Amino acid sequence: MYEPNVQELLRRLKPADLVLDVGGWACPFNRAQWVLDAQPYETRGFYATFGGAASQGGEKEWFSKATWVVRDICDKAPNPFLLALDEKFECAREYLSRMVRGVRRRIPFFRDP
Repeated sequence: MYEPNVQELLRRLKPADLVLDVGGWACPFNRAQWVLDAQPYETRGFYATFGGAASQGGEKEWFSKATWVVRDICDKAPNPFLLALDEKFECAREYLSRMVRGVRRRIPFFRDP
């Protein structure tokens, strides 16, 4: 994520806000309680292998192996987060909309379960 956006998001988040990081494997957003990515938790932080940041959004990882969901967001299976996006991830809408522009075959991610 563009670093000024990281700082702005951290400033706007309240302690009880839920955050879902979609596609965060290479440089996870640590403030997220949930991560959805095609790559596994154990190999997160890939950018650090060539001098980039291993993560963003603070030192503490709010997510865990249990809340790291391995899944391709373009998978045609029902999306486990779709209903949660409407109910719990309100502040993420504008950031999600920026991410979605770059996703191939994005329609399956937003299909009803």
